[in-house]
Amino acid sequence: MKLNRRDFILFSGLSFAFKNFRSEKNPAPSHESWIELSLKNMGWNLSKIKQKVKVPVMGVIKANAYGHGLIEFGKQLDRLGVDALMVCKLQEAVRLRESGVSCPIYNFGPVIPNNTPILVKYNISQFLHTGDFKNMSLRAEKLGAAINVHIHADTGMNRMGIPYKKAILVIKQASQLKGLSISGLSTTLCEDIQFDKVQLKRLQSIYDESQKLGIELGARHAASSAGIFESQSYYLDMIRPGITLYGYYPNRESKQEDSLSLRPVLAFKSRLVDVKTLHPGDSVSYHRAYKAAKREKIAVIPVGYSDGYPHSVSGKLKALIRGKKYPILNTITANHMEALINTEPHIMPGDEVTLIGAQGNEQITADDLAEWAGISNYKVLIGLNPLIPRFLIKN
Repeated sequence: MKLNRRDFILFSGLSFAFKNFRSEKNPAPSHESWIELSLKNMGWNLSKIKQKVKVPVMGVIKANAYGHGLIEFGKQLDRLGVDALMVCKLQEAVRLRESGVSCPIYNFGPVIPNNTPILVKYNISQFLHTGDFKNMSLRAEKLGAAINVHIHADTGMNRMGIPYKKAILVIKQASQLKGLSISGLSTTLCEDIQFDKVQLKRLQSIYDESQKLGIELGARHAASSAGIFESQSYYLDMIRPGITLYGYYPNRESKQEDSLSLRPVLAFKSRLVDVKTLHPGDSVSYHRAYKAAKREKIAVIPVGYSDGYPHSVSGKLKALIRGKKYPILNTITANHMEALINTEPHIMPGDEVTLIGAQGNEQITADDLAEWAGISNYKVLIGLNPLIPRFLIKN
């Protein structure tokens, strides 16, 4: 099946597919807020992971590469030598191929037979865990192709996956289909240390039984970022890191140990649009959310919860301006927030603001934001609006 440009845009659901089309009649806007991605830190994190695990790495770049930008991050991981990439939506895989990514790409989304021509056209591999894989195989066979698949077993997560007790039956069926080529066996761990061991044993039993039947399943993989820090026994033949690629640890224990010396890749920045002086009794934002008890100065930042910035973090958030941390008032709206800047009389509109990242000797991380908001670093990063421009920095 051949997709023309219009069909592809409809398929991907991306209303901003023409964002790179610029002319005098279609000028590129100046950006009041933007995200910077450090190429140096990307390479550092991937190399540190590879040094530790010494097995192939399938980089997880689902959810817009954890908020970092699917295309920007995927292309660089491909360039840096990642062994494979994993996404959770077929549209993501197509966009990566359209952008020139050449390494293996695995779709963890459901098996949908109607999408078979797309898998074939773009050389996309598929996790086999739900859906009509027999129909998918038949359609691939008619196209003269065999889709590369990894069997994904549910060993206790009870989310996506073939129930482990039924896995052998499915493997027998799939191995006899000419439109499928099995090259892997995987599972998702619950990240409970004791139960992880049970899950790994279940996965290995599926592998062993398949071997006895003469069915070669290929690479076994189960470990996400959390598994990297548990035991070498988690690594098997491949790992699937997510959050560690972006410079963050999956839990408090691994963060404290800092065994990989990870470096955050993303910096979220903006510029002040106004500086105001408040007098006693003056208020800020809807419902007079903040009231000045004395003469104070505030700086207006054009970032709000529509950009993915946590909303319910009254009195805890901070922003970096001119190398110093300033508190954010409890006035965050869809597109704006205000910083209290009484100690710095020289701050003015146009000054750069760092909301995540370093400025001078100070730093604010996604971990800091997560702690202030009472959420995980995953939610902070993934929540960043995909329309915020991403720029690659070579530092």
